[in-house]
Amino acid sequence: MKHLLLLSLLFYSIATQAQKHEYGISVGASNYKGDFTNDNFEARNYRPAGLIYYKNNITPAFGMRYHVMIGGIKANDSNSKDPVYNTRGLAVSNILYEGAMQIEYNFMNYRSQTNRLKWSPYFAGGVGVFYFSPYSNSTELTIQPCIPIGIGMRCIVKGNWNLAVEVVARKTFTDLLDNVNGGVLGGNSDTQDWYIYNGFSLSYNLYNVYCPKP
Repeated sequence: MKHLLLLSLLFYSIATQAQKHEYGISVGASNYKGDFTNDNFEARNYRPAGLIYYKNNITPAFGMRYHVMIGGIKANDSNSKDPVYNTRGLAVSNILYEGAMQIEYNFMNYRSQTNRLKWSPYFAGGVGVFYFSPYSNSTELTIQPCIPIGIGMRCIVKGNWNLAVEVVARKTFTDLLDNVNGGVLGGNSDTQDWYIYNGFSLSYNLYNVYCPKP
């Protein structure tokens, strides 16, 4: 009985370690807030976006995710209800490319064999960089840092497969993501631009059990 218990613990430990590596793909939409949107995220400005990622599940609670993302931003003064923006008559459209690493914290141990709940909300936060296409009259650096921060929900679909939905905003350190700052009519140099990604992801926990060498 003792040997059977030890053997069971060994197999459980191997299975737990084997779930460390997770690969996923996500599709969704990106948005922006800045000098075209009165510093709000406006639903009409969502653009298609997507990302792929690798995650190292360090513990059942903590994971480190590395991803690359591509998404668009757009806004047009003609769609605004603000007369100042209508008078200005500008528009922005750009593509963002992002690489980031973020820590994810699961609030529940949803992969536990003894837990009936096979889902968990999670918190995400990290650091990254993004590239945006320069404008002809802009001297801003085209590669900028960002801080992703947000929340999500994930669940086990079947076996090694997982589904998740997340809303993660990115704080940037530039006011020229839209090429508009305090020097332009309606611009505000006291605030910096943000962008956001909302998406659904499908991921797979890769089992990779190594046999000891003889």
